[in-house]
Amino acid sequence: MGQMATMAYDGILGLDHDELSLFDHFIKEGLIAKPWLGFYLSSKPREDGEAMFGDAHERHYRGSLVFSEVEGRYWQFHLQGIQVGDTEHFCFGGCPARIAPADTFIGGPAREIERINSVLGAQKNAQGEVETSTGNRCYSGFAEASQKAGVTWHLGHPFLRNVYTVLVAPTSESDVLGRVGFAYSR
Repeated sequence: MGQMATMAYDGILGLDHDELSLFDHFIKEGLIAKPWLGFYLSSKPREDGEAMFGDAHERHYRGSLVFSEVEGRYWQFHLQGIQVGDTEHFCFGGCPARIAPADTFIGGPAREIERINSVLGAQKNAQGEVETSTGNRCYSGFAEASQKAGVTWHLGHPFLRNVYTVLVAPTSESDVLGRVGFAYSR
């Protein structure tokens, strides 16, 4: 389960496009300068994450943000592919994915998740834990995920802790459903 299982929290802030979304409410009421939500999940135990409504906070990322158009609900977009190490490729020819800030794993199709864990030198034991070739026990950041609304990959904490993420909501002038942007975290 990781850190989230032992943390005190009040709930999960939903970010889907609908009338109950806090993000959409801020946009409709003109409370933020632009329809952006930048967020940072820290990979350091004693450093807080951050959500910035209305912009992106450059101190949390390096390089430029790279954007993809949203293709459906749940901030779904098209992945061009996934590479593990120098040679192993997954999601051949592209596949649908979504950001999943509430998920503690990177979720994907069972067969590909099994292959990724194998490439990483990990094997599942009878308790469902993943053991490395050195005999140390650890939990894999990859887990089988159901295909929700046709989305095959769910990019949760292990991915989001390594990138700064920006959600750009659609505007009345826009011909797209929004955009998702990523840059490497600092």
